[in-house]
Amino acid sequence: MSLKIITIGGSAGCIPSISEILKQLPVLPNVAICITVHIPAHSPSLLPQIFANATAMPVMHAQDGMEILAGRVYVAPPDFHLLIKGRSLELARGARENYHRPSIDPMFRSASQAFAANHIAVLLSGYLDDGSAGLIAVKRAGGTIVIQDPEDTMYPDMPRNALEYVAADCVCALSDISPFLIRQLAKPVDGFSKSDNDQVHEVNMVKISQGDSRDEMPGDSCGLVCPECSGPLWEIKEKDSAILRYRCHEGHAYSALSLEAGQNEALEAALWTALRAMDEKVELTERLAARAQRTGQSLAYLRYQKRHERTKAQAELIRKVLLEGISNSKD
Repeated sequence: MSLKIITIGGSAGCIPSISEILKQLPVLPNVAICITVHIPAHSPSLLPQIFANATAMPVMHAQDGMEILAGRVYVAPPDFHLLIKGRSLELARGARENYHRPSIDPMFRSASQAFAANHIAVLLSGYLDDGSAGLIAVKRAGGTIVIQDPEDTMYPDMPRNALEYVAADCVCALSDISPFLIRQLAKPVDGFSKSDNDQVHEVNMVKISQGDSRDEMPGDSCGLVCPECSGPLWEIKEKDSAILRYRCHEGHAYSALSLEAGQNEALEAALWTALRAMDEKVELTERLAARAQRTGQSLAYLRYQKRHERTKAQAELIRKVLLEGISNSKD
């Protein structure tokens, strides 16, 4: 009986959902489960202990080079992408994707190359759209896609955005995911698929074994720069999906939403820096105007007072933008 794999990805609000899925699944004699959850890079992860309370299957953090065994659950450790290569696991501390490490896209993408139609990918609750690009790779390889119904999630962005770009085999409430998985696993599948060279290339970029500047990049140079390393970005348009992605030579990757979110953060940081400089100039010109007035320097007083009023008005404009917020969440 050939080995099959279930990959589960999620972010905010997904941990109780994963526990519930594992609780409803029996011990699977020919299936391994890999899980990626967005977690802070420098905090200890208790996810294996949490998930072990929900299942009789052994649950552990993935280790580099670990053999994938049926009936076990592997969890991405903090600050490492979880990749599947053949019938073993790889951990890569390469460039972040969608500002996350571990990221869901590399796990989905690598599993689709290793397991093809013997792969079921499950996407749960979370912000933005990590996982969407990886699901496209799953679909191309003949795998099965399960997306939690956005109306059934705490944070619907991730499943809702994925549904804009890829046709899922099952969109259902949390309580229906495990029954669907059990039914799907009982079906015979054709594990063969044609290798996608672009996807293989992108999986390898996560490994940071060397810079990629000598190799041809996927997509087209677009004139934008990577917010994390300031290198040029390439815009990637999928031939079978409307999704738009960006990647740099060093491997940083972004969906359009993630890139915009990063630009929003960078813009806000720049505005706070500008506001601090403006407020200091307001204070300086106020002091200089007061001193000129005390010493009877009427021309200097008028000059500094004019600069003070102009700079104060400019600072208020920046303060107004910050108070209104940079985010598009109200759009």
